Amino acid sequence: MKHFKKGLLLLIVAILALTLYLLPTQKNSPDLSKVKNVEKEIVILAKKAEEINISSKPAIIAPMVSPGIFAKFDSLEQSKRFDFIKENLRNYNLTDVEYNWLKKQIKDKGLYIVTRNDMCSMLVNQKKKDPDLYLTFIDFYEDKSESPKWRDYAVQFIGQSLPLTENDNDKEGIYQVLLDIAKYDTTLIPGTAMLQLAQQESHGNIKLDKRYDQLMDWYLSSDKTKESIKISLIGIIAKRKTKKHLPMLREIIKTSERIGMRRASIATIGLIGDKSDIELIKPYLQDENKLVVMAAKAATVRLKKL
Repeated sequence: MKHFKKGLLLLIVAILALTLYLLPTQKNSPDLSKVKNVEKEIVILAKKAEEINISSKPAIIAPMVSPGIFAKFDSLEQSKRFDFIKENLRNYNLTDVEYNWLKKQIKDKGLYIVTRNDMCSMLVNQKKKDPDLYLTFIDFYEDKSESPKWRDYAVQFIGQSLPLTENDNDKEGIYQVLLDIAKYDTTLIPGTAMLQLAQQESHGNIKLDKRYDQLMDWYLSSDKTKESIKISLIGIIAKRKTKKHLPMLREIIKTSERIGMRRASIATIGLIGDKSDIELIKPYLQDENKLVVMAAKAATVRLKKL
């Protein structure tokens, strides 16, 4: 409305100017050529006023209609939306329209985080693979306005996107992204990134190399690494059964004052160590902590069978 008034004012001023311009003087009559020129200017100003009025009207955008199986999604309450997605988790054959709608819908921060999580699961488990899906999850991780929990979920899905691409360059790109997250993130998320890489290796989707192993040793030896992350990493060593990390585990048993760290290291050495480790573990059969004693007993039994 404000723009329309401005355009109308310009038109009125132009008409007044024309009127004053054409008033006859005492000796002269109006110049018709000048009349025509001013008329053209008025027409131009009138069109501009009309354009301003039109552009000031709000654009009418058609609402995004939920397609196919999601047709009633928008009308559901939050809890019902969660139930609906949970019921359809095993729908691995979404149409392209349904898939694209779902891919946009997961960006809705107003949804329950568990609902968004299940929607992402639907996307990564589709039979028709989307090799670019990992880019969406990277965007989620890099969005600092997202909650830490959701960014942690995003890292999980970055890893789960690995089997969606057959391009070696893309696989290497995803691998490097997860390594960078593990190396530079200062929250608890690095443990998630390392775990995802180990899981994808166990599924045959990637082959971890010395970059991963070096990062593992760096985290375990660093005083800045949170204990919960270190325990998770020791669990990864046990799962991968990588004996190259045995020296690090033995050092942890000898020097760490953290009960959780010591117990996890003893348990892992029981899985991948050798008979020479029995002497290292023996003192902990008399430890004050019952969980440490249990781990030491189990490890000793396994190592004696070698």
